[in-house]
Amino acid sequence: MKKTIFFITALLLIFSGCLNRQLVPENIPDSKINSGVVNFSYWLDEETGTVHKVAEQDGIETVVSIIRYRKEIPLEEMKILKSEYVEGKLHWIYYVPATGYTLEFTAVSKSSNSITIEWKNRNAEGEVDSGMDLIVRCNETGFIDTLKNSVEEEELPEDFSAFENDE
Repeated sequence: MKKTIFFITALLLIFSGCLNRQLVPENIPDSKINSGVVNFSYWLDEETGTVHKVAEQDGIETVVSIIRYRKEIPLEEMKILKSEYVEGKLHWIYYVPATGYTLEFTAVSKSSNSITIEWKNRNAEGEVDSGMDLIVRCNETGFIDTLKNSVEEEELPEDFSAFENDE
């Protein structure tokens, strides 16, 4: 009986060490690995009113939520399909349930208060549009302290979407 208990305990120790192992990309300095600290930043796309929440841990950034706000009130949560690094740049894809659009963003450059993005969107019919834009640092509900927040200030209809066709 003692041998069985010892054997089970040994297996538990071995497997718990394997399950807790984290996979870390090779290009991250050892000083950043397993810091355990998660930093969040929030970025507003003023055209659409969407706030992109980015988490950074151990030198790796990922988009964790995208919510459309109006007057700091959440209206719609987007579905994130992918968030990854492509050729050293943060790239994310999300779906807009209200319109059926799929959007792809790639961070081209970043300053302390803005990110220049290349974007591409695809509507439900498969038509594609693309361009470049700027998203700006904000708080978690889209308020910008240092700049005038045009999305917050203007009265928008309840069914507002910047992705609807202007036909």
